[in-house]
Amino acid sequence: MLMRTLMRTAKTTRATGMPTPLLLGPAAEAARTQGRWRQKEIRQMLEGKPLADKMRPDTLQDYIGQSRAVGQETLLRSLLEMNEIPSLILWGPPGCGKTTLAHIIASNSKKHSIRFVTLSATNAKTNDVRDVIKQAQNEKSFFKRKTILFIDEIHRFNKSQQDTFLPHVECGTITLIGATTENPSFQVNAALLSRCRVVVLEKLPVEAMVTILMRAINSLGIHVLDPSHPTDPLSHSSNSNSEPSVFIEDKAVDTLAYLSDGDARAGLNGLQLAVLARLSSRKMFCKKSGQTYSPSRVLITENDVKEGLQKSHILYDRAGK
Repeated sequence: MLMRTLMRTAKTTRATGMPTPLLLGPAAEAARTQGRWRQKEIRQMLEGKPLADKMRPDTLQDYIGQSRAVGQETLLRSLLEMNEIPSLILWGPPGCGKTTLAHIIASNSKKHSIRFVTLSATNAKTNDVRDVIKQAQNEKSFFKRKTILFIDEIHRFNKSQQDTFLPHVECGTITLIGATTENPSFQVNAALLSRCRVVVLEKLPVEAMVTILMRAINSLGIHVLDPSHPTDPLSHSSNSNSEPSVFIEDKAVDTLAYLSDGDARAGLNGLQLAVLARLSSRKMFCKKSGQTYSPSRVLITENDVKEGLQKSHILYDRAGK
């Protein structure tokens, strides 16, 4: 009897890539059902918007990895907390937090009845900018209401388009926040640049990437699997239906943080694709019923996140970003 049990355990381990506990009775079936429902919930949480957008923080307290630019003792941090927003050019590599910082400013501004308008230089026309400025003038004249205009990828605007902002930034009709991956000294008009404060955002360090990824993993209810821990839930049988059903290897988190190369967007979206792919592919075949089913526990491995990150980069390349 003991030998058959061990053989069943070995077969289960080979089939799933992880030792699934052999639970028996109604409580065991309830636990497995609960696990599959939990996987469905995680899948629904991950579908739709990119995970990077879903995990975007709303406060400076949750803004990670840019302490040199907006740390507790910085002038910019003090200005943002007082809601005294100067015109800014946010300069940094992809995925370092430029759009996120603008999102935080927007969230805080709305609390103070300040209009926050977003345009992307990749698709906005000069007329779009003029419409925003005209409305900002009306808001200022009739309601004494300020307008902050965020231009993503401002370096894509040509000199003539950038000149449109100049008089309105100078007279305070709008507060301009531009985001760019290019050196603003070469890509932003000197006259406009002289009226803005350049904020340099650095590539996120690995430690910050781990923190960002762990925040997402915890919010999804995924359990980090440490194989060296003697009481890990995968190492023993349990009839509890409250245990997590999706696990990720500890080294997978570190690998993803390292390979993302400071790009939080790529790392989070790579995690999203890795989890979705694993949840979709973990089908097992029951000889007795002749049907396939999803196991109650799933493990995200180091190879899974590598593949997910690769797919994430492919998607960015196709979009031209």
